[in-house]
Amino acid sequence: MSEEVKLSPNEEAQKVETQFKQVVVQRDKLVKQRSEIDRALNEVGQTLLRLQGAYEMAMRILGKDVAGNELVVPPSPKKEIKEVIPSTKKKKK
Repeated sequence: MSEEVKLSPNEEAQKVETQFKQVVVQRDKLVKQRSEIDRALNEVGQTLLRLQGAYEMAMRILGKDVAGNELVVPPSPKKEIKEVIPSTKKKKK
């Protein structure tokens, strides 16, 4: 049969203190990992927003909405088109 070894109160306190320090070190590592993960997720989110904007711009250039459907352009009010006639006036030098 195995008998439990009784630790003195001082030894017990040292054991608990050592375990506590190990837990604190582990917690600090986890906090650091979490901040690195948060930073990486933020970068991914920013990249996705830029890609979304580029996609929307490309689709507009192609004349389509983001779902790929043709854009329905409302008729614009008629604008007077003035013909550009080169000036016959002599320019002052």
